[in-house]
Amino acid sequence: MISVLLIDDDPMILDVTSLYLRKGHEFAVTTCLSAHEALDVLSGQSFDAIISDYEMPEMDGIEFLKVIRAGGNNAPFIIFTGRGREDVVIEALNNGANFYLQKGGDPKSQFAELKNMIRQAVQNTRAEAALKISEARYRAVVESQTELISRFLPDGTQVFANEAFCRYYRKDPDEIVGKYFFPDVPQDEKARIRAHFDSLTPENPVGTIEHRVVLDDGVMRWQQWVDRAIFDGNSTLIEYQSVGRDTTDRKLAEEALRDSENKFKVLSEQSPVGIYILRSGRLTYVNPRFAEMFGYTAEEMSDNMPLLHIVHPVDRPFVAEKMRERSEGSGDTYEFRGVRSDGNMITAEVHGSVTTIEGEKVIIGTILDITERKTMEIDLKEKVNYVQALMDAIPAPVFYRDTHGIYHDCNRAFEELVGLAKNEIIGKEIHDFFPREYADIYKEKDGLIIERPHVQRYEFAITDRDGQKIDVLFSKTALMTADGSVAGIVGVIMDISERKKMEIDLKEKVNYVQALMDAIPAPVFYRDTHGIYHDCNRAFEELVGLSREEITGKVIHDFFPREYADIYKEKDGLIIDHPHVQRYEFAITDRDGQKIDVLFSKTALLRADGSVAGIVGVIVDISERKKMEIDLKEKVNYVHALMDAIPAPVFYRDTNGVYHDCNRAFEELVGLSKNKIVGKTIHDFFPREYAEFYKKKDHLIIARPHVQRYEYAITDRNRKRLDVLFSKTALMTADGTVAGILGVISDISERKRMEQALRENEVKYRTLADFTYDWEAWFKPDGKYFYVSPSCERITGFAAAEFMEDPMLMIRIVHPEDRDLVETHYHGGIHEQEGVCHIDYRIITKTGDIKWISHYCQPVFGPDGKYLGRRENKRDITDRKRVEEALKRANEKLNLLSSITRHDVLNRLTSLLGYLEFVRDFGLDSEVITLIEKAEESANVIRHQISFTKDYQDIGVHTPAWQNARHLVANAARMFPRNEAVIENDLNGMEIYADPLLEKVFINLIDNAIRHGDGVSRIRFSPRLEGDHLVILCEDDGHGIEERDKGKIFYRGVGKNTGYGLFLAREILSITGLTIREVGIQGKGACFEITVPFGAYRTDQDDTGVTMR
Repeated sequence: MISVLLIDDDPMILDVTSLYLRKGHEFAVTTCLSAHEALDVLSGQSFDAIISDYEMPEMDGIEFLKVIRAGGNNAPFIIFTGRGREDVVIEALNNGANFYLQKGGDPKSQFAELKNMIRQAVQNTRAEAALKISEARYRAVVESQTELISRFLPDGTQVFANEAFCRYYRKDPDEIVGKYFFPDVPQDEKARIRAHFDSLTPENPVGTIEHRVVLDDGVMRWQQWVDRAIFDGNSTLIEYQSVGRDTTDRKLAEEALRDSENKFKVLSEQSPVGIYILRSGRLTYVNPRFAEMFGYTAEEMSDNMPLLHIVHPVDRPFVAEKMRERSEGSGDTYEFRGVRSDGNMITAEVHGSVTTIEGEKVIIGTILDITERKTMEIDLKEKVNYVQALMDAIPAPVFYRDTHGIYHDCNRAFEELVGLAKNEIIGKEIHDFFPREYADIYKEKDGLIIERPHVQRYEFAITDRDGQKIDVLFSKTALMTADGSVAGIVGVIMDISERKKMEIDLKEKVNYVQALMDAIPAPVFYRDTHGIYHDCNRAFEELVGLSREEITGKVIHDFFPREYADIYKEKDGLIIDHPHVQRYEFAITDRDGQKIDVLFSKTALLRADGSVAGIVGVIVDISERKKMEIDLKEKVNYVHALMDAIPAPVFYRDTNGVYHDCNRAFEELVGLSKNKIVGKTIHDFFPREYAEFYKKKDHLIIARPHVQRYEYAITDRNRKRLDVLFSKTALMTADGTVAGILGVISDISERKRMEQALRENEVKYRTLADFTYDWEAWFKPDGKYFYVSPSCERITGFAAAEFMEDPMLMIRIVHPEDRDLVETHYHGGIHEQEGVCHIDYRIITKTGDIKWISHYCQPVFGPDGKYLGRRENKRDITDRKRVEEALKRANEKLNLLSSITRHDVLNRLTSLLGYLEFVRDFGLDSEVITLIEKAEESANVIRHQISFTKDYQDIGVHTPAWQNARHLVANAARMFPRNEAVIENDLNGMEIYADPLLEKVFINLIDNAIRHGDGVSRIRFSPRLEGDHLVILCEDDGHGIEERDKGKIFYRGVGKNTGYGLFLAREILSITGLTIREVGIQGKGACFEITVPFGAYRTDQDDTGVTMR
């Protein structure tokens, strides 16, 4: 039976074709409704022939043909279609089709021709396949032949020689065929070869011989020949046929084997290692060392002694398994405990491999007595464990690396240092754990130890696993091998960060104290409780006119007059008795005899036990300060006079916002005198929001001193609003820090009023310039016209001045039927300060014409956010309205025609279905009944298609409108009162701009879930925002939609019911730019996403759970 795959998107054509082909039981037919379905079938099944329609959705017949040919499927392919164009036929045949048959005409002859095409294509394909197999087999035999084949006459003339024969003797065929050719053989072989050929008779025509030949290059080779003598009917010798092969390698191997066996025997007898041969678990050969190892003679053990006989009973199952693995060629080296003949135990290590001797598999191997080694390994392991425990007990990181810098061991402290476990460290090298610059230094230091082994210590700074820099002491030495060479480096890393820090701190403190003393311009000294000097700074040296070395060891009286020295000593005594800071002013004479005013500041230097070690003192020259105090008082008076002369308020406050000074203008601004201002903060004079703002601005200057200017609105003491310019800067101390803020407040109220007027004019004229063609108007905040563009006269016939003089003229020219709409808009919206409003209405022009106006209005604001009024734009849309009305009338007529035609066709279908139902009662046989059912099915398909035109005709007929999504879903849910699924409606407060048929989309989604969801218990509608788009989700907990069907469910006619529901849903949504797709996961439920673009959704209240627009 011939298997056929039939593909056609028309179920009736598919059915009738399969009926014809199956008739007679010659063909087994499998049908598919699409090329994609056929590809799925072909992925698991093969067919003798494929028949495909040409025109099919998604993938046509030729595309299908290309896909299967590209996949290596060469089954005969027949295009069976109603299309008869020559270009289609050519394309089909060019792409590998075997035949092309056009539908139509007499079915009997057409299907008979189709059967003949199938038979012919399948027979041709099968014949071609059989021929290819035969050719392949013959070619394989010929190409793989390596024997030397020749035929020759009794006189030695060659009549045939194959390629291998010619290649072997390095001759061309014409040098051999037709000529006498016989290779040279050694003299002692000739008689034996002659006797071989003489022995061939009609009764025994075949013989085998092996002999040597000498080739042209003098090389001697071994050959083995099977010769056949061919006799005629009279037993007369006609020719010889010889098949030979070169056996040189085998002969040499046999000789080598014999030589090897002799060597093996000598080696085995003298070997210090046990050698054995094992057959089927029994020893057939052991050398003397093997026998000695177990206390037997070689003869005793070689007499088929079972290997398990010498194995400790506990280890026998293990050894038996290892012998089995070895015999299968997969075993490896293993150890076992052996029992000697005297009962003592040894540990043996077994090596071996499988080989073949005399056609039988045997195991040949060696055995070592490792008893002593095992004892040493145990001792070594204990020592290693001891060393490892000792290393882990050391709190400092310890490591061992070889001479190549590769780590072989470490302790736990080292693991913690690098942040890795030991198994992650071993095998790595220095560069894997430390930066390159560190690692290179470590390696260089290691090299010094390797060249000359010694204990090496050096300090270094490293970074731990947390990135913290630590100072460490490396202590390293060489690990020596038994022969005295260096095996590697053993090292300890000790953290000396704390010690280094203390050393540095101490040194820095000493240097700091000395530098601090020398940096102090005033003389500094230290003397003990006896008045003896021990240290001083350079300023003290200059004061007394001696160097530090000359001063040290001297007493007070050596440098100062007695009356001064006694006072100093008396003052020191007070500090020694009761340690405290002592300050007093004094007049002294310097080394040049000049009298200077100084301030002595002294305190006790205490020992660790709290006792007084001596006196540390500073002598500050305050002569200049005394003079500056006088100058400063004069300058302060000058500054105050200057500030009071400035007409703008001036103030000074510190970094905490506390006022320290101001001028009279500032007193007038806040309404307080200076003594009531000084000491107060910003919050005492200004409202909280002003004060916080000023403080924030001050902090900017404090953080980065600069001149700061900004404008601000304040209220003076009379509650009058003033626009002012603050100009502030930092007052710096002598050391460069910010002491406070100096500020001037300039009144710029008049300038600001002028700027505001200028900006308002700019906004007005810019707005008017942007809208010149349409009718423009501008309302003041009080609702009166501020401006009307001249374009109003072109549209209405009334001049702009008429509207300006008569504000009610606009209402009067509105068409009476639209007047309420316009009046409501004007009265309710003219004072609104937000939002753009739009209405369409009709007006009656001065000449009596009726025109349609598209009216937009929007608020206008100044740069400061002040509401300036509303601007409105009116556009003449009369022509557009006329076109819309004409299209509406034409559409109504087409709908009427469609309705009448649909009504008539449905009536006829009803009659047809009635007649078919009536015929059923005539007692027809089952085949006729089946045909009637198919006719009814076709009629029902037509009826569904006609019904579809009714739904499709209503799409887009009515103007899109804003619709409450929650209400629509609620209405749709009420269409399914007996539904057991729970419908959750989370679409709160949102409106969608869409076709009025939007409710049908929700009805269809609920119906699909209930009808096709396979046990749906919950359907949920919910919103989600994605950027500017709103997504409405419809999710259920049913079976879901198969991945391969997701892209097809929105096609017309695809589906389990009529096939039009989701197609119509997509068409309805697309009218206002909405899209729909299915993104659910099969097995978890279906999920439809309706994407609503920006501008097509809105909400009055934010109760949707998402931010709406």
